[in-house]
Amino acid sequence: MEPLPSILAPISLAESPTLIDLEPVHNCNLRCRSCHVPQEELTKVALPIEAIAKLGVRDGAHCKVGTTHEPTTHPEFPTLLNVLGELGYQVSLTTNGTLLTDRMLDGIADYSVFKSVNLSFDAATPDLYEYLRVGAKFQPTLERIKAFIARLDRSRTAIHANYTMLRANLCDINAAVDMWDDIGVDGLVLMVSSDRQNNTFLHDQMLASDPESFYQATESAAQHLIDSQRRIQLSGSLMMTPRFAERFGHLYHNRIMYSALPDPLPPVTPPDPHPGRCAAPMTEVRIRWNGHVYLCNNHFLVGNLLEQTLEEIWTGPRAKFTRDLVAANGDHCLHCNYFHYCLSSRTDLDLSAAQTTMLKEQT
Repeated sequence: MEPLPSILAPISLAESPTLIDLEPVHNCNLRCRSCHVPQEELTKVALPIEAIAKLGVRDGAHCKVGTTHEPTTHPEFPTLLNVLGELGYQVSLTTNGTLLTDRMLDGIADYSVFKSVNLSFDAATPDLYEYLRVGAKFQPTLERIKAFIARLDRSRTAIHANYTMLRANLCDINAAVDMWDDIGVDGLVLMVSSDRQNNTFLHDQMLASDPESFYQATESAAQHLIDSQRRIQLSGSLMMTPRFAERFGHLYHNRIMYSALPDPLPPVTPPDPHPGRCAAPMTEVRIRWNGHVYLCNNHFLVGNLLEQTLEEIWTGPRAKFTRDLVAANGDHCLHCNYFHYCLSSRTDLDLSAAQTTMLKEQT
C-alpha cells in the first residue's frame, strides 16, 4: 500500500487538542430501536470529575459531549459541564433530552458554555416517538427540552434536532419540520440509520430496504419547508445528491437547505474541522468513560486520563508514534469509518484501495 503523507503533511500538530470528543459515561436511560445500546452490556462506568480537571485550561477549545451514549446519565453531569466551562471549553452537547429536569438545569452554572446542542428525537407524534424511543415519553420530554432551550443564550448557541430516518418514521418528517420550527430550533438534521448487527428491527427499516422512499421523503421535507415558509434549516446526507441539487440547488448552500424566505436564519452548522482532508490525529482526541484517550476515531489508544494529564498524553511517545504511523501508511486511513464514509461523502476522492495513488495525488 502506498503511503499517504500528503493527507497529514500540510497540517501542523496543534499545541494542544482543539477538539475533544468526550463520552463521560457508559450508560443510557433509553433503548431506542435504531440504536446500538439495546445490543450492548452497559457498565454504567462514569468518568470521575477529577479526571475532567486534567484536561487543562483550553480557552475556546471545542468539546463534544455525548456521541455514542447519553451524557446526562452521568451522576454529576451539571458539575461536569461547570468544570468544562471553568476550563474555557465550548461544549457541543448531544442528548435525548429526557433527563433535563429543572433540578439538573438549575445545577448548570453558566449556559454560555454551550456552543451547540443536538437533540435526538425521531418523530413528531407521541405514539411513533414512544414506539421508536423505548422508555421515553413524548410530551414530558418536549416540555423539558423547551425549558432547556429557554435558558440557552441563542446569540451564541446553535440548536439542532437529529432525526434518524427509518421506514417507520418517514411519514412524520414534514410534521417534525413544523414542530421544531415552532419550538424555535435552528435546524433539523435528517440522519440515515447505521446497520446494527443482530438488530432484526433494522433489517427492513434502513435506506437499503427502500431507497426511493427515503429520497422522496427527504425531497418532500424540502418542498414542505419552502411551501410552509419555515425559517428552520434542513440538512442531511441524502441531500448531497445530483437529483436533490437539480431540484433545490438554488436554496441549498454549504450542505444546508433553506426556505425561500428573504430573511432565513443564518448558517448555524459548525465549520467542518476537516475541510477536504482529515486532521484528526493532529488536532483531536477521543476520551471515554474509563479514562482512555484515543487518536483517530478510537483506533489508537495513547494514554489514560486517570493516570496522566491530557497535555502529557498529547505530547507523549505513544501519540507521536501513532501520528508517524498514520502519516506513513494509508491503510489506516482507508479502514477508518470517518475517513472512508464522512470525508469521502464531501469530496470527489475515491477511497477504494485500488485508487490509493489517485487519492495521494488529489489530497
